[in-house]
Amino acid sequence: KEIQFENSRPKLPARTPEELERLILSCWQRDPFTRPSMEEVSEQLESMVQSLKAYEERKLLASQQQSESHVRLIHKMLPPKVAEALAYGKKVEPEKFDPVTIYFSDIVSFTVLSSTLAPEKVMSM
Repeated sequence: KEIQFENSRPKLPARTPEELERLILSCWQRDPFTRPSMEEVSEQLESMVQSLKAYEERKLLASQQQSESHVRLIHKMLPPKVAEALAYGKKVEPEKFDPVTIYFSDIVSFTVLSSTLAPEKVMSM
C-alpha cells in the first residue's frame, strides 16, 4: 500500500549504472501507460548486456596485448632459458661460464632511487 499511495521506492545503490537507473525509474512511473513494455525492458537489458560484453572484450584484448608486449620485452632482454623460467614462475639457477659471469640481483629501494636519477646516471651505477 505504501508504494501504491505514496510513490515510495527503494533507494538505488550509488554505483548503479546510469542507463540501468533510467530503465528502473521508467519502470517505476506511476502511470502504467508511461512505463516501458516488457519487450522494451528486455531489449534495453539485452543492449546493456551486449555493451558490457563488448567493454569486457576490449578490456581483455588490451590486457592480452600488454601482456604480450611484456613477454616480448623480457625475451629481448634475457636469454630464452631465463625468460621461459621466469614466465612459468620457476627459480632461475645461477650459471657460470669461464669468460663471464652474469649476476642478477635486487637492490633495495632501487625503484625509488632510480626514479630520481637521469637514465645515464642509473646506467653508470
